[in-house]
Amino acid sequence: MSTSTVAAAFGWSGIVVGLLPTYQQLHRAIKVSTHGIAIDTWSIFTWINFYWIAYGLALHGIEVWIGAVVTLPLQIGVVLQLDPRKNIKRILATGLLLFITCWLPTFIWGWKIGVLGIGLVSVINRIPQIRECIREKDVQGVSVPSWLWGSACNSLWCVYFVLQHDTSGFIVNLIAVLLSLFIAYLAFRRQRQWAMEHPVVL
Repeated sequence: MSTSTVAAAFGWSGIVVGLLPTYQQLHRAIKVSTHGIAIDTWSIFTWINFYWIAYGLALHGIEVWIGAVVTLPLQIGVVLQLDPRKNIKRILATGLLLFITCWLPTFIWGWKIGVLGIGLVSVINRIPQIRECIREKDVQGVSVPSWLWGSACNSLWCVYFVLQHDTSGFIVNLIAVLLSLFIAYLAFRRQRQWAMEHPVVL
């Protein structure tokens, strides 16, 4: 079996697994609560997917752009649950951030440098969610399984990019894995603390 075939298998697995965390977060936002969900984080996720679509098309990575296309509607769905009209300035600001850190470097130095900007944005875009999980007592809207599945998805993409000899893609996804696990831990701890302080009376 060739390396490209194995890489493709990990890429397609990443697509399937990547649908789970976004779906779980959207479902929780609709059915449970939106408390603790950071709109900055999810709007950046949405903007990033537009970049991944272009990256995949430009470098002929069919798994990359299809993965971005299929999760994009779910990410938009999460943003729509977070009162986008009220937060339009923040949504536009995150789009400008992605342009400065990813698109602009791509235009100047090419895709390999531009995609490293996503590594920087991956740190920046998770900061609001980390801050919410630390600052807010009620983070019932944050889906812990979503962030765990997200880290699993990024782990698969790490292997994909290693097999494709794409160091930039690997670094970006490794950063995402570590930060997603940290958010899952913070949210789990907060939700457990909330449950202890607000026991359900039957």
